[in-house]
Amino acid sequence: MTTFTTQGLFVAEPDEGEPRWIGASRITTKATAGQTSGGFGLIVSEVKRDASSPMHIHHTADESMWVISGLVRVRCGEDEFPLAAGGFAFLPRGVPHTFIAEEDTAMLGLVSPGGTEAFFTEGGPVATSATPPPPDLERLARAAEKYQCEFVGPPLSPA
Repeated sequence: MTTFTTQGLFVAEPDEGEPRWIGASRITTKATAGQTSGGFGLIVSEVKRDASSPMHIHHTADESMWVISGLVRVRCGEDEFPLAAGGFAFLPRGVPHTFIAEEDTAMLGLVSPGGTEAFFTEGGPVATSATPPPPDLERLARAAEKYQCEFVGPPLSPA
C-alpha cells in the first residue's frame, strides 16, 4: 500500500481486497466504513449468469448498484427492470429487493452509511478457487442478523 500525507486519504489498488464467495457471487470489498469515516462501504461483485440473491431488506443502509459489464434484472418492491452496463439503481433501505444476472456480470455496489459491507466479509469464505463452495447458510444467517439484513423471499428465477 502507498503512503500518503493527506489526512483521511484512502486508495485501494486494483488487486487490493480479499474476494469472498456469497453464494455464486464473488465479492471483493474495496472500501469499508472504517476507511470512509463511516460514510459508505464499496464492493465489486462478479456474478455468474443465473445467479440471484434471495429477496432481502437492509434495515439500516441504502444500497446502490452500478453495472460495469453484463446485464441484471432487478426487483425492488413491486418494480422489476433490466439494468445493463452503465446502468445505475438506488435501492432504499427498508424496501425488499433482489437481482438476477441474465449474463455474466460485474457490478459496483455501495452501501450508505457504511458498515453493511462487512456482511460480505463475515458471511462468506475467502474465494481461493474459481468455483464457489456450497453456501454456509448458518454463517450467512449470523452475518445477516448482525448487519440487520433480513431475508424475506426466494431469489429470482431465470427468464
